[in-house]
Amino acid sequence: MPVIKLRKLDEGTEVILALTEISNGAVQAFDLTGATTTEFLFRKPTAARTVVAKVASVVAPAADGKLSYVTENGFLDEAGRWIIYAHVVNPNGEWHSERGEFVVEDIIVAP
Repeated sequence: MPVIKLRKLDEGTEVILALTEISNGAVQAFDLTGATTTEFLFRKPTAARTVVAKVASVVAPAADGKLSYVTENGFLDEAGRWIIYAHVVNPNGEWHSERGEFVVEDIIVAP
């Protein structure tokens, strides 16, 4: 997965993950129909490695396996390499996606 670069304090940036699974030896979209929990778990880059959960929206159609979250004011508050996982619960079970990474670059702020 390529590393995506964002800027510290960016807001309104849409983060989309496409979830897949292997079925009968073929990679296919992870069907999110009926999911009761869809969230992203973000691990911040500081030494504390704080994990923040954000509700993720299912991008229609749910059978395509895509989740979305739009960054909020103040969320991207640390520069560095962030880790992201998707967490999904449906009537059949609970899953965590593979790890993704993105870089938040620092910005210059006028005094």
